[in-house]
Amino acid sequence: MSITERIFDLARAQNKRQSDIVRALNVRANTVSEWKSGKRSPTLTHCVTLADYFGVSLDYLITGREPRGAPVQQIIGNNNSNNTAIAGSAAGVVLTEYERELITVAGAFDMRRKNELLNFAYQIEKQIKDEGGF
Repeated sequence: MSITERIFDLARAQNKRQSDIVRALNVRANTVSEWKSGKRSPTLTHCVTLADYFGVSLDYLITGREPRGAPVQQIIGNNNSNNTAIAGSAAGVVLTEYERELITVAGAFDMRRKNELLNFAYQIEKQIKDEGGF
């Protein structure tokens, strides 16, 4: 899958339109249309901005893979509810419907709120470990 295909897959997954990308990058609509048609590719500067905009790493946007040690390495599948998440050292773990719902809700958050949620989850994890859990 190409960078451009990943960009538009991310846009579909996050319910963003081509016009949203145009506004986020402050480029002409024709520029993004040319990416979609394969006439042009985004510049590195655009890729950096897009990775931040979609809440993914630059590595993922360019290669489709997260860097080693990333908390969530990859989402595999298409836009249906049967997608499988491979998370850190928990590769191969099947998520429950409840866990998939948590991911779905969190997936709609902007990057700042996703970071807040992750930090909160780490605080809860630490508290449980401190109390002798896990």
